[in-house]
Amino acid sequence: MKKLAAALVSIGIFLSLICTGCAAPTDNPLTPAESAVSSEEETQHVDAEKAVEIRLDQVPDDEVFLMAYNWYGKTYASKDSLNKTMLDQYSPRFHHAPRVPQETAVSFVIDSSESLPDIIRLTQHANTVRTDTGMPFDTQEIELTKEGDHSYCFNIDFRGFKMYYYLLECEWENGNLIKVAFAVEKSKN
Repeated sequence: MKKLAAALVSIGIFLSLICTGCAAPTDNPLTPAESAVSSEEETQHVDAEKAVEIRLDQVPDDEVFLMAYNWYGKTYASKDSLNKTMLDQYSPRFHHAPRVPQETAVSFVIDSSESLPDIIRLTQHANTVRTDTGMPFDTQEIELTKEGDHSYCFNIDFRGFKMYYYLLECEWENGNLIKVAFAVEKSKN
């Protein structure tokens, strides 16, 4: 009888431990640290192509060329140089970059799901694609103004040139990098 009572007490203790979660391991094989890593991996980021939108007077520019990126471990680099990309696109006779008037506002809108870049650099190239103008080549870095929580802007000053193309470079603290190119031509009116 003592053996039966001891066995019943042992079974009762075992059952109470199971009910309070102290006896057997759970079916969850992840430790808290592993769970944190798992949820971090599930965080969704926009694709590199969508991280920065370029707008001309608030209208999205559809003619943007991804030159390179290092984006959350994925990398890409165009096999063509900036000059070759622009020559291929805009040197044919009836192919034109978006035509815009003097003082057009150009905005760079960073996707709101991403942090702001630590470095944002815009280089303007003049008279490099349509070289028959007789004007000298001109390259300069353009100063940008912070426009909103996630955007930067500048206004185009053609300064006698008929076409510019641009290289926008954005770098983040986490090692992400994006380089995109786009072009504009001065409208005739």
